[in-house]
Amino acid sequence: MPTQSVEPGSAVRLNRRNKGSDSRFAASEMQRIERKVAFNLDRQSMPFEWYGIEKHLRYKTFRWSGPSRRSTIDLPVRFETDLLIRIIVVKSLAPPETIRLLLLDKPLQSQIRKNLLGGFVIEAVARVADFPPSDRDFGITIEVDATRRPCDLGMSEDNRWLGVGVARADLEPLTKG
Repeated sequence: MPTQSVEPGSAVRLNRRNKGSDSRFAASEMQRIERKVAFNLDRQSMPFEWYGIEKHLRYKTFRWSGPSRRSTIDLPVRFETDLLIRIIVVKSLAPPETIRLLLLDKPLQSQIRKNLLGGFVIEAVARVADFPPSDRDFGITIEVDATRRPCDLGMSEDNRWLGVGVARADLEPLTKG
């Protein structure tokens, strides 16, 4: 197999990013959240955490979490201001009351807001003061009680272990006061 187009050390760098030893984003990609920003899940590539991109009529695309119970949305964000986090869930095989959000592996208090047709919005507040300073990626983890297979539930022939179908993550700075 030819390796002329493979940059030396690229496999090592990819492995370090996948294990969390290195940042998944270049310093030039990192951004401050100064207004509401919507992130789709196109760049989520962690194996065993996310399935491939699927089409959605309203939101264009989404990804199912799974087969792992924990799936992290890694974003090129500098966590320098308190944020309102909204996760747009378009489908779910996990009961909403069993879903937990974590930020940098610390649980966030979250609520289910606005029922969508077949989905809902998970909303949480992340305050900078509640987390130690970190130069790591901004990772919002969605944890479900269990992944489920649609074929076992009589829903379809799909035999993948699924959790929640996420269209995007919206981040918005909290206003002062």
